[in-house]
Amino acid sequence: MRLLPGPSSSSEEVDDASAEGSPCRSPLRTPRASHRSVPRAFWCRPRRRFCLGICVAVVTLVANFALLFVVLDILLALLRRRCTGGNGQQKAMERILPNIVRPALLVNFSDARSPIRVPTPAASAPPSRNNSVPSSSRGPGVALSPPATPLFSSPSRPSLPSSSSSAPPPTSTRPRLRLKANGTTNKSSKYWSTSSATTTLPRIRVSAADRMALARENLFTHAKHLPYLTVVTALLDIGRDRWTQYGRTLHQYHQFMRNLLQLRVPMIVIVDEKSAEFVHRERARTDLGRWTKVVQLSPQQLPLAVFQKRISQLMESELAHWRPEWDPAMRTHPEASQAEYVVVVNSKPYFLAQAAADNPFDSEFFVWLDAGYGHGDRSVFPASWKWLPTFPRDRISTIKLTPPGDLMMRYGLEELYRQDVAVLSGGFLAGDRRAVTRFHREHHRMFLELLEKGRVDDDQTFLVLLVNQHPELFNIVNGDWFDAFQLF
Repeated sequence: MRLLPGPSSSSEEVDDASAEGSPCRSPLRTPRASHRSVPRAFWCRPRRRFCLGICVAVVTLVANFALLFVVLDILLALLRRRCTGGNGQQKAMERILPNIVRPALLVNFSDARSPIRVPTPAASAPPSRNNSVPSSSRGPGVALSPPATPLFSSPSRPSLPSSSSSAPPPTSTRPRLRLKANGTTNKSSKYWSTSSATTTLPRIRVSAADRMALARENLFTHAKHLPYLTVVTALLDIGRDRWTQYGRTLHQYHQFMRNLLQLRVPMIVIVDEKSAEFVHRERARTDLGRWTKVVQLSPQQLPLAVFQKRISQLMESELAHWRPEWDPAMRTHPEASQAEYVVVVNSKPYFLAQAAADNPFDSEFFVWLDAGYGHGDRSVFPASWKWLPTFPRDRISTIKLTPPGDLMMRYGLEELYRQDVAVLSGGFLAGDRRAVTRFHREHHRMFLELLEKGRVDDDQTFLVLLVNQHPELFNIVNGDWFDAFQLF
């Protein structure tokens, strides 16, 4: 170790020592030998070293992430190619699947449990309904217990096809399920069971690799936070083409319904034999046959049909003794003169509850849309026919037609019954399984209680009364008759 120069050292020795030392250090201290190989100015600025280290770390991290994404994309592409097995196998599966899952009679009326008999108040008549709302499928509501087991369940939750290529309607050799009366008739409901000779639907085996491929497709076609949904609709011929007022032909309803059937969502359609083939053809034309369940049903098989004779007698009595406080224009409206119409439109809650009980597409939410929704207006529906709405849980979402400041509580039975007033739209209803089940139960109780009081009306009146009685069950959004696709 070198000694510091003493007072007796010459000036040349001191100058030599200061020249060898760092310019930032005291000239009296000799620098360490390890520092001589690094530029001296660098060690004087520690912040520069820190910034340089951060930059190197960031560049390295970005490069690693980029490499990781490239590797993952290659692996997913290889996995998808292996799952599909090439174009030949994929096309073969597309030909087979529609035939396997081709819908037959979908409503399962087995498990005849005791019906609800506890009545509740309610009833009234909505405004300007028939002029604006499609009546072909303004639903019904009954309180039949859901079946113990669904008609069939899907082994996995697949994604909707994204291609719009047309395909011929699939054919199936599988025997159709047939409904037959089992002779069990109750005072408040009628039960039906499936024939014992029918065969069960075959199950589709899906491998783990197939599920991964379907999940990847779902990732790019559906938002993660959006729930799966099933659209429920119905078209039953009640002879409306023979009505003198508010009449429409079945062909007109088919034209209206054509737009609804284009929606690229799972769908349960309740129709009679006159419209079953039309629904099969329209859904298969857009490659949506496998996502469609068709229930072939007649109006006489509806649970509320047991009250049709009594409803007809009440209507005849009202028309013969029309009260002065009732709107005279309502005498010709179907809700005041057609008993079969009242039975069908009040079956909407029943259809929703039955769809939620069967749940063939493993859906979380169930949406009712009238078969004539939009009255043939293409602009009402999404441009791409894809609909990914969001709904609150444990609530029935519906559309309020009156201004936001118009309070619902001011509409009671007397303000609605036989009055041409429209408060809520009955053409759209949506909710999860628990909500639609409760909605069906409460609607049926109210229907029975009003029937005991000698009052019958369409679904819009019952809907308003239920909102006032159970406001916690409903999600009310202001809009127009056909604003469902814009509001949700």
